[in-house]
Order: sequence, then structure tokens, then C-alpha cells
Amino acid sequence: MISFRTCQPDFSELPEFQFDCEALVYGNVHEDNPKEVPKPLINFVTLSHYDDANLYHDMTLGCSVTGIFHLVNQTHIK
Repeated sequence: MISFRTCQPDFSELPEFQFDCEALVYGNVHEDNPKEVPKPLINFVTLSHYDDANLYHDMTLGCSVTGIFHLVNQTHIK
């Protein structure tokens, strides 16, 4: 049996950064959305990705180690 946590993760304690990347690259643009687009029938999905690297983990061979952790809502995906 496979179970998924469907509730949204709580990122309220993280600092909020405001970046306006669209204005920096493309100028003052807007997206044209058609008026006849239907409402979504399902809940939103939040994708979270965490990574870390140890660039000199093995001192004898000089190998590095990288870890990547993916979450869909609150479910870990391998």
C-alpha cells in the first residue's frame, strides 16, 4: 500500500524573499490568460527540493558526496 500526505507544507517560519526576476530580464510584461479557462478540480501540489554537498568527503580519494531530497506536498519521493 502506498500512502501520500496530501496536506500542504508549512513554510511560515522561513524568511520571505521578494524577487522580481521577470522585470529584470523581460521588462514590464504580463501574461495573457484566456477567460474561458476552467477552474482546477484538484488541490494544489507543492514541490520542495533540498540539497547539500560535501565536496571533500573522502580525504584519501578526494571524492565528494551530494544528497538531494524531493518532497511532493509532505511525501518524500525517491
